[in-house]
Amino acid sequence: VELKAQFTFKDGLSPWGNSKSIASDQDDLLFSFFESSLVCVTFSFQALEAFCNYSISRTWRKPVEVKKRKKKEALHHESAEREISTEDKLKSILPRIYDIPTPSGKAVWERFIKLKRARDACVHIKYQDQYPLGAEIDQESLFYQFLNNDPLSFPEAAAELIAYFYSKQEQPRWLRQMPPLRSNT
Repeated sequence: VELKAQFTFKDGLSPWGNSKSIASDQDDLLFSFFESSLVCVTFSFQALEAFCNYSISRTWRKPVEVKKRKKKEALHHESAEREISTEDKLKSILPRIYDIPTPSGKAVWERFIKLKRARDACVHIKYQDQYPLGAEIDQESLFYQFLNNDPLSFPEAAAELIAYFYSKQEQPRWLRQMPPLRSNT
């Protein structure tokens, strides 16, 4: 957020029409911003992965029932950590552990999906994320998304989803005492 606030934009033209670009003397600032954005997205998602695995192996420690090839199968909790995607853990496994409805379909889930897409693009960066082609350049580029969205939305999405699972019980101290990502000034 602090890096983004330092950008100086200039108007210009692109093959798609009018555009804005960051002043060319700010390349170091821009690359630091992108690096920080990559770290922010990656660690926000990793926080959710760690929470899921903690919940399964430390909190629950039971076999985890999953459907594989249309059959139910019980996985040892350590196997479940490795074999079940983070998305499936959040959508199907953790609601059973915390005895709450699935977050899927709720606003908190939509913010998670944005985080997941950004994380997938960061970790598995494709050519399209680096050099988008076609008319959808502004929506498709990972770096455009970093520039045109609030960088704090990613850690907020992770924290909000973790807090969702504690809606029926007291939040752990680390979650209660987590400092707000935005100042209230």
